Amino acid sequence: PRVSYYLKDGWSVSLEGRREQLTGFLRYTGAGVSTRYYFVRDRRLALFLQGGVTVGGTELSRLYRDPISGVLIGSVGGSPRPTVQANIGLGMQYRLSNRWAV
Repeated sequence: PRVSYYLKDGWSVSLEGRREQLTGFLRYTGAGVSTRYYFVRDRRLALFLQGGVTVGGTELSRLYRDPISGVLIGSVGGSPRPTVQANIGLGMQYRLSNRWAV
């Protein structure tokens, strides 16, 4: 989830939470801040630059083989490893109506 606050026309700051399953055995949970600057805006289309950072933990599952069925089973073990993720990118938003956009 993300909650955004518009500082001024075309610029926003957001707080966000993340929970991502990175692979079958790697999971990331964290929270952070990001900002967007909309440099092209017309009635329907908006282009923006976005950058942010999240701080959280990465958990790696341990695998073991069930002795009866022989099936590999995973379990999350230990404490999460501290992880920092940074991102920067270019985005596009298309307005469907006054209150909806993709």
